[in-house]
Amino acid sequence: MTEADFIAAFESDFPYENPELARSLIQQAVACSPNAAFFIALKLVRPPQERRVAATRRLELLSVLRSQLKHPLASLVLGVAERIIYGQRLHPDEVCRHIYEVAAFPGEYAALNIVFLSSEEMNDIVNTIYDMTIAGWQTDEKLEAAFGMEE
Repeated sequence: MTEADFIAAFESDFPYENPELARSLIQQAVACSPNAAFFIALKLVRPPQERRVAATRRLELLSVLRSQLKHPLASLVLGVAERIIYGQRLHPDEVCRHIYEVAAFPGEYAALNIVFLSSEEMNDIVNTIYDMTIAGWQTDEKLEAAFGMEE
């Protein structure tokens, strides 16, 4: 299953209430790609509004993800995700620093979104750095495709 297929399959229907299935999906996501794994964290940070999912359940699943995901951004991004689940927000300066850290890993859109969503205040600087990161990644992707340099 491709990363895009995995994400599309669970965009709106993550099994929060079924711990065994959720654990299986976490394992599949980690095997698929880092972005798919960070997508799971994003779903834990922001469950659909129409579904009440206890913070304890989301933290439990985040812990499962943390134990399986081996990536240089895992500690940072999953730590931010945990803070969001606890209801904490980050100062925009801290968010900007974290965006720069995530920017070094092109294509980690879910990780970038978690960091972006953690801001206690959306201001022009946070928005600009976020937009510039995405634009840079997309430019790199287009150049790689144009010159046949995809991995």
